[in-house]
Amino acid sequence: MAQASDSVSIVSGSSLIFIGTIFELGIAFIAKIFIARYLGVYDYGIVSVGIIVLSISTTFVVLGLHHGVARYLPRFKQASDKRGILLSAFSITTVTSLLLAFCLFIFADYIAINVFSNLSFSPILKVFAGAVPFAAFIRMVIGSMQGEKKASPTVFIQNIVLPSARFILIIIVLLIGVSAVKVAWAYLLAYAIAALVGVYALYRYTQMFKKVTPIYHFRDLTYFSIPLAISTIMALLFVDADTLILAYFQPATEVGLYAVIYPLSALLMIFLNSFTFLSMPALSELHAQNHSLRMRKMYLVITKWIFIPTFPLFLALFFFPNTLIEFFFGNDYTPASIGLSILSLGFLFHILTGVNESTLLAIGKTKHLLANTTAAGILNIILNLILIPQYSFIGAAIATTLSYICLNLLHSLELYWMTGIHPISKPVIKISLVATAMASLVYLLSVRIDLNNLQLLLFTLIFGLIYCITIFRSDAMGAEEELLLSQTEAFFGINLDPLRKTINFFSR
Repeated sequence: MAQASDSVSIVSGSSLIFIGTIFELGIAFIAKIFIARYLGVYDYGIVSVGIIVLSISTTFVVLGLHHGVARYLPRFKQASDKRGILLSAFSITTVTSLLLAFCLFIFADYIAINVFSNLSFSPILKVFAGAVPFAAFIRMVIGSMQGEKKASPTVFIQNIVLPSARFILIIIVLLIGVSAVKVAWAYLLAYAIAALVGVYALYRYTQMFKKVTPIYHFRDLTYFSIPLAISTIMALLFVDADTLILAYFQPATEVGLYAVIYPLSALLMIFLNSFTFLSMPALSELHAQNHSLRMRKMYLVITKWIFIPTFPLFLALFFFPNTLIEFFFGNDYTPASIGLSILSLGFLFHILTGVNESTLLAIGKTKHLLANTTAAGILNIILNLILIPQYSFIGAAIATTLSYICLNLLHSLELYWMTGIHPISKPVIKISLVATAMASLVYLLSVRIDLNNLQLLLFTLIFGLIYCITIFRSDAMGAEEELLLSQTEAFFGINLDPLRKTINFFSR
């Protein structure tokens, strides 16, 4: 029962993060649809590069300290230690973020001309340079909330305030006259607003502003975080290097085409990201207490819960990319459909291997993370340099997918060797085989027969019913799920016996 409680505590907290993530991705996705449709492929490509430069810059200046804060805060009980950890981390990132923002602003023209061969990138880079300190601060706040196991403020800042402010500002931009520079300003102001809310979160939920003498932990934080920072920067290459190399070799229109398939592919990460937030500190505590068996059990359960709701979405992205791109972004972006199918394979492998990266982080193997991400990152750069000049964004999608597979193989093999943890379970295998067979049948029918929307809806409903039955009959509903149902009944004051009877009926 202790094992079940471990898993349920993560799911209970992750459900809140999941709801927030759904809201964030939904509103961010709509905003990107507006930007892509109104800006056009060329300007959307320029803005996408600016967003990527912001992401890389933020990761660089944070130096992995947000992970260090998340790991060390739950390991100390004294307020002086907790405040010292926070002050140590925030003081470093404040200096580094301001310094890099200044350099990015000063050298924006040089980067635009010599890297992207297009001066149109310069004003975009200057605006996003101003967003770097705010973005870095927000990331540190999120790390602090993770360390304190506070899901609510994280959801509010990261999943509600930031995307909502950005969405509202983008709508204003569309009303007053859209341009790439104005969209960049919308991003900057949204980060500034979220940072202000982050200040309150630190005051309300941490020891940051408490009147206690801090015990600084510069050495512990930097020793843990610096290798992780390099690892994180290399990990960003899976998301960003392809786009930057694509912008170097190809025109902005090709970047714009590639930029639309990432928001769609990122939908596959909803459940994985939700579970990752709370699984890392929980697994860290179990590791500190030498509860190896409970760690292995928790890992299998988490992987199963991530896979079950994600796999149908993958099948839709893989088999029907053209339909989805045309529906959301319009006909101008449909040439990117092949890239979406390829990218979805890479993300699927990442999901199938579970929370391997956060588990290695939880047991303190930052050097292994650094080695793995460095090797896979270098592979990604090499593949992009080889494939992009000839195959454009399709080459970028192939390079990223192969690199994702390489990275997760390294993570999972090392995790199994050190702890015996693996993601493979019978329910996942059974469900994937049945679902793939059904999706393949629908795809073959759509190729031979011109299915209308009503017929597609009917096939979707049939697929959903068979998928649910397969879940119930594959032993995917165990003790953890039963405990979760009981806690849901107690929390909401509802009776879920009809759901239990349905599960038991199909499980016979």
